[in-house]
Amino acid sequence: MEDAERKGRVEGQLEGKLEAIPRLLKLGLTLEQVAEALQLDIAEVRKSARSQTEQ
Repeated sequence: MEDAERKGRVEGQLEGKLEAIPRLLKLGLTLEQVAEALQLDIAEVRKSARSQTEQ
C-alpha cells in the first residue's frame, strides 16, 4: 500500500510542476530557467510547452 501511495504522491507532484510550466513561460522565464526552477529535465519542459501551444 505504501508503494501505491508514494507513486501517487510523485505523480501528483509532477503534474503540479507540468501545470506550472505555461505560467512561468508567460512570466518571461526561458525554458532553461523553468527546468531549473522546477527541477525538471529540459526535454520534459520543451515537450510540455509544445503540447500547451497546440491546445
